[in-house]
Amino acid sequence: MASGSCLSAQRITLKVVGSRLDNALRRRCTYIRFPYRAAATPAGTENRTSCRLCGVRNPPRLGKRSRPARNDWQRCFAVATSVDVQHAEVGDFVQVHYTGTLDDGSVFDSSLERDPLEFEVGGGKVIPGFDDAVLGLAEGEKRKQLVPAERAYGEWREDMTAKVPTADAPAELQEGVQVQLSNGLQATVAEVTRDHVVIDANHALAGKDLTFEVELVKLQKPANLEQATFAGGCFWGPELAFQRVPGVVSTSVGYTNGNTPDPTYDEVCSGTTGHAEAVQASLLSP
Repeated sequence: MASGSCLSAQRITLKVVGSRLDNALRRRCTYIRFPYRAAATPAGTENRTSCRLCGVRNPPRLGKRSRPARNDWQRCFAVATSVDVQHAEVGDFVQVHYTGTLDDGSVFDSSLERDPLEFEVGGGKVIPGFDDAVLGLAEGEKRKQLVPAERAYGEWREDMTAKVPTADAPAELQEGVQVQLSNGLQATVAEVTRDHVVIDANHALAGKDLTFEVELVKLQKPANLEQATFAGGCFWGPELAFQRVPGVVSTSVGYTNGNTPDPTYDEVCSGTTGHAEAVQASLLSP
């Protein structure tokens, strides 16, 4: 840009509210016209012009054919603009649409036919590689990212399998059936023979590289979240209910009111401290 322009006059910030914005717009200046007018000059000196916004004299002309506008006005074409775009960072709350595929191109999961996935970036709700795919995106932006097995569901582990005598297993077990183990883990019946049954507690996608196509639908900074606290007879049930409400991005439990400082759970349940069990829900602003 030519020297003497009013680049320092006024920096205009366009707050982006929509879901899409051309990347090129973020990288280039947009020239906006502002009027110049003739400056008062002492008799006998050269007539000069100054910017009505910043006072810079002799603004740049567009070329040899440029002429002052009517009433000695000229136009400044060198006002820099910037776009205030927020990008996803650790701790932000996001809504994301995604499609996950395997190396052969088959789709193993997609949110396109349901509500977008809501989670806190880096909060541990999704696999680390999915956080990686979202970090740095702005609302409306998309990304396709390969997630190696170690950033997905880990490598397949032999020690996550067990061989059980067929005589000790339920008779109705068949290969591919999902079962829940006594420690709460979900497992798959991997093999059934006359002598034994093999139980595999590895995740179904363990040992596999995954590809995700993600689109950041909504981004909410923690400072902009709304919070509401609800007291109830027991916080476990209300917390589970709030976790299923669209727009609730996180929940926490605790106690409200009461007279005993830092009570234990047993003390609160005894009814002698005056506390009520409560749930605090963090919600995305509309």
